[in-house]
Amino acid sequence: MPGRSRDNKITIKAFLDRWLTHNLPGTVAESTEDDYKDTVRLHPAPALGRTKLSKPTVLDVDKLWQAKREAGYSANSSRIMWTVLRKALAQAEREGNVAALSAAPHVVAKEGRTLTIDQAKVLLSTVAGHRFEVAIMLALAYGLRRGEVLGLHWSAVDWDAGTIRLTHSVKRIKDRDKASGRKTRLVVGGLKTPKSRRTLVLTPQLVTKLRTLHDRQAKAKIAAGGL
Repeated sequence: MPGRSRDNKITIKAFLDRWLTHNLPGTVAESTEDDYKDTVRLHPAPALGRTKLSKPTVLDVDKLWQAKREAGYSANSSRIMWTVLRKALAQAEREGNVAALSAAPHVVAKEGRTLTIDQAKVLLSTVAGHRFEVAIMLALAYGLRRGEVLGLHWSAVDWDAGTIRLTHSVKRIKDRDKASGRKTRLVVGGLKTPKSRRTLVLTPQLVTKLRTLHDRQAKAKIAAGGL
């Protein structure tokens, strides 16, 4: 076992701040890092922050989850908090500061929400001719997330096969460039898992819509002097 750290009197908040600043960066995507920082700031730090790192008990952490449930947070939200705290305390254990952590909150899967056929027809009728019509059609037809739709690009379309390949996603993350004057920025990143990177077979209607959109964008680019 590793020897006990000389920092055994450090508070959980001080340790979490150090972990977020020195240990976490570079181990996860920037967007995930931002999520972790927000989670720590809003949940474990206020509830457990003054406790010595070597002193928390399973009961202390269980009380935190109970308080979050009573405040209306879902089991899945509590599980995210638990995951972040577990990662941080794993670093504490490697340093010799043994901290207790209760079992992960149980998550009950919720039934997904979908549009009825009539609702889908109303939506498609409403967006007909809109500049986002094709994007909405793709999202509706294949259940794509907004970031997946925004991450699509023309090179992913195989016109001969009538398919489109999902490889990237767009996310909004905090802008770390203080000189930019912006709080957030959009980034394009590759989809993480093989399951999320997939090829979709397009319907004839979608192929036609995509061709029309592609031609319109190409003409607009030429008109703007882009070619």
